[in-house]
Amino acid sequence: MRNRIPKIETNDEERRTKLVSYFVGLGISFVAASLICVAVICIQLYGNGEDPSKILYRALVDGFSISGILLVMFFFLVRLSDYGAFDILVYGVKLAFYNTFYKNIRDTKLPASYADYKELKRQKPKLSVSYMWHVGLLFLIIGIILLIPYYRLRP
Repeated sequence: MRNRIPKIETNDEERRTKLVSYFVGLGISFVAASLICVAVICIQLYGNGEDPSKILYRALVDGFSISGILLVMFFFLVRLSDYGAFDILVYGVKLAFYNTFYKNIRDTKLPASYADYKELKRQKPKLSVSYMWHVGLLFLIIGIILLIPYYRLRP
């Protein structure tokens, strides 16, 4: 029987890097959603002059639901952008900016045509933003679960 030494592949390093970036993104998304949630709860509890004990569950439901919906919508916006939904708009704005502020547009990094720009964008790797989807769904599910006591305790 032969003693086999496992090879260390570069895929392990890539997986480790992707895993670390996923957890960093997860943490940042969680902090952002938490800040939005706390802001919405504080505004509802102390911003309108009502008794905070009467509107506590409504504030909790709104805080978690709004932050979850915003994060899920931002995830879809980033995914649409990755698939090229806004490429022509971005190219047009860059072209207008460079025409306005540069004497010779060929001195810039902007490709000569939209087709060249599209090809350059297609070669770039897609963003992995699944952490926004996961955190957004978590907050949205918590908001939906909090609807149960809100409807049961509502006068």
